[in-house]
Amino acid sequence: MAKTNASKSAKATKVVTATKGKGKSIPASAPIVRTKTHYATSLMDLIKSKKIVPGKTALVARYHGVDYNASVGKDGIITVKNGDAKGEYVSLSTAGTQIRGGSQTNGWIFWNRVEKDGSRTPLASLRAN
Repeated sequence: MAKTNASKSAKATKVVTATKGKGKSIPASAPIVRTKTHYATSLMDLIKSKKIVPGKTALVARYHGVDYNASVGKDGIITVKNGDAKGEYVSLSTAGTQIRGGSQTNGWIFWNRVEKDGSRTPLASLRAN
């Protein structure tokens, strides 16, 4: 966890508080920067390449032993068909997060395409190919 102490002169000192051990405060030499990974392939790209066919390709995710079923519309909207999260979502991650009770979820890893033989292919692997 990072704390920022700012004075009236607009100088800020970042302090990182250790969560383990003796709990000492350690001044950070540089700001903590988180970068978001960007992938060139989007859900719409999978639709355009016919790896996902709107209204026909079944998606499934298993969470706590329950299979959640979903489909994708031609506009990329995810429709979850069962459970407390039943409804429409603008992204795979948002749908997964709702299913998981608000825990942030990477939808590309969470959701799988159901193949004709019943096997499951993670959407992340479709995006990689």
